[in-house]
Amino acid sequence: MIDLQEKNGIDKRIKGKVDEMLKLGLKNYKIRTHLEDELNVPEELLPTNAQLSDRRFYLKQEILKDLKDKTLGGFKNWVEKHSKVFSQADSHDFYIINSVLLDNDFKLLFTTKALLLNAVNQDKMLGIQYLAVDATHKLVSSDFKFSTFATITLDHQIADIAYMLHLNEDSQSYNYGLKEIKNILQKNFKFKWNPMVIFFFEANMIS
Repeated sequence: MIDLQEKNGIDKRIKGKVDEMLKLGLKNYKIRTHLEDELNVPEELLPTNAQLSDRRFYLKQEILKDLKDKTLGGFKNWVEKHSKVFSQADSHDFYIINSVLLDNDFKLLFTTKALLLNAVNQDKMLGIQYLAVDATHKLVSSDFKFSTFATITLDHQIADIAYMLHLNEDSQSYNYGLKEIKNILQKNFKFKWNPMVIFFFEANMIS
């Protein structure tokens, strides 16, 4: 029989059991029923719905943090593996344009030579440069965003230029991506990229 309850939060003597049930995804009422009927916890010591919900949120954040840490580590290894001199990259090999690998400001911008040529060839065909930017939210459970930078072809199709995986969705991240794409096109193709028609599919991108 449990006869003590902490002043704030769930009683420390049942917290471990509560955490187990929360991680299994049990509803609040099922947790309370199990504690009362199976563990003989008196009603006055049962956690309230608010306490259970707060604890559920806390555990979820802990899980997400662990996932993010593991994901960041995996991406850092991927960046190290794929970082190479541009001239040595094959046409369809992924190439890291640039990256910021901080825990609170993660940006990974990558492309291929063939994709970058979409921007160059589009300008030659149409004489005007287009840019389309779209972002996929919550690509993974650790809440990274995946953005696509693309152009428009002569037959009105989307032709990708580069991709960016990023943690924060703000104008700073998108400005970073656009600036780095412009720099690599100028440096490696002697191409001045200055889109005149821009399509944004997410309002938060606009600075």
